[in-house]
Amino acid sequence: MNKLPDSMDPDSTLASGACQIDCDTTLSSMVTEEGDATIPPSVTLTSKDDHVFAIPQMPAPRAIKKTDLMNTDATYDTIRTIRTILDTEMDIECDDEEYEEEYEEDYKLTLDTLPSEIFLHICSFLHAKFIVNTLSRVCQYFHDLVNDRKFWKVRLSKRWRKKYPIISVNNATYDWRSACMAREESYRLWHDPAQTMQYYRYTEGVSASVDCVHLNKGGTLLAFGSRDHYLNVLDLRLIDLSNPHQDLNQITSISKAKAHNGWIWAFTSLDTMLVSCSWDKHVTIWDMAFNYEMIRTTKLKSAVLSTVFASPSLLIAGCYDKNIYDIDPRSSNVVNTRRDHSRPVLAVAADEQYIVSASEDSTVAVYDITAGKVFKTIQMEAFPMCMSYANDQLWVGDKLGSVHIFDATDGDFDLIETYKVGHLSKVTGIRHTPGAIYTSSLDRTIRVLEPSLNPDTMTTLTQDQRGAIAGIDFNNGILASANCDISVGIWIPKDHQWD
Repeated sequence: MNKLPDSMDPDSTLASGACQIDCDTTLSSMVTEEGDATIPPSVTLTSKDDHVFAIPQMPAPRAIKKTDLMNTDATYDTIRTIRTILDTEMDIECDDEEYEEEYEEDYKLTLDTLPSEIFLHICSFLHAKFIVNTLSRVCQYFHDLVNDRKFWKVRLSKRWRKKYPIISVNNATYDWRSACMAREESYRLWHDPAQTMQYYRYTEGVSASVDCVHLNKGGTLLAFGSRDHYLNVLDLRLIDLSNPHQDLNQITSISKAKAHNGWIWAFTSLDTMLVSCSWDKHVTIWDMAFNYEMIRTTKLKSAVLSTVFASPSLLIAGCYDKNIYDIDPRSSNVVNTRRDHSRPVLAVAADEQYIVSASEDSTVAVYDITAGKVFKTIQMEAFPMCMSYANDQLWVGDKLGSVHIFDATDGDFDLIETYKVGHLSKVTGIRHTPGAIYTSSLDRTIRVLEPSLNPDTMTTLTQDQRGAIAGIDFNNGILASANCDISVGIWIPKDHQWD
């Protein structure tokens, strides 16, 4: 008798994150090529450790249709039996020796010939990442089964009942597989972060409140700016995740004194360019490829509160003087100045079509780059503090602690919903991803929310928060916070693998 494969118990499989599959290894089965199954009058399966698994004796052989396996209870029992069989090396005994020989020789079943219903049910116990990165590569049959958009859409809808994604999408083109992987991974990391995330509080050389953090290069580098005018960059790859008490001084990559002559208020980046802006009226571009040497700087007319790249040739800056400046990062020249608000511009977001600005005048303005004008102004109940804009979704956090969601499909920017997500003060930072929504507040908390309509809270982070949180950033599973208690908070998955 061949040695059967390792256990496919979903609990052990999920815990290990790996599963060994040998498609040439066989187990005795009752399924015929036509999709029916014949159960012999009496079959006893005996393991090497003398455990006996008996199929109840039947009055006569009976045929079971493949469609019978669609019954939930029957399917579950079948899976339990298959999992048990896979855990053992079996000897087979049968009352009818002739039938036993026929059973052994003619009714062999390999894992890749399981009925698709059973195979997909087994998959429901496995992590999406394992299915995509490992199981789908075993053979073409597995790949074809788990590459079906409907499989991933159904899997998502069964696990999370609320509408997702929030905006309407084309089912024929939407990447349900990636969405499912993102949601499952976010849930795995954040439903019990004490078990899955490693938290670090960085204070080395920080002597003033930290106002902004920025993760780039796939979350490997963390830049932060503080009111002592220092620009610091941490190389998170130097963190030993097995040592939560590591001296973090060794992970400091760059520390530039007097990078600005005022508070460093915000960052953005593109390729090898890191851009910082400050209350000293300057927007400065640093070269990450050459030890963060200054490439060029642009002086504007007032404090710069936010920056973002609309494209490689267009950098947007929102300022305290109510103006929005378009800067060519290749020359640092201001190519356009406009005033779309009556109060300071607190945040800007952009893509190659639209520039979105949020102001203390309680409006959000949407500027059409091609048309060269504002085509929509959204009036808010309380002034917006921060924004996250990508994938046709605009998320806005406001002064009252509320979160607003807009559908930006086709440039409509229609309000979908407004939620009180539990913050008791201003929302200072917001980031949305396919897997989760991250918000921070002056109430000293960070909330991780489900990315659905009426989002539930997966977790609320309060580790060592002795002061308000000025902002957050998220990149590739890593979360960072700018803290007013003269520190930076860092959350990294304990099993994180650096690229």
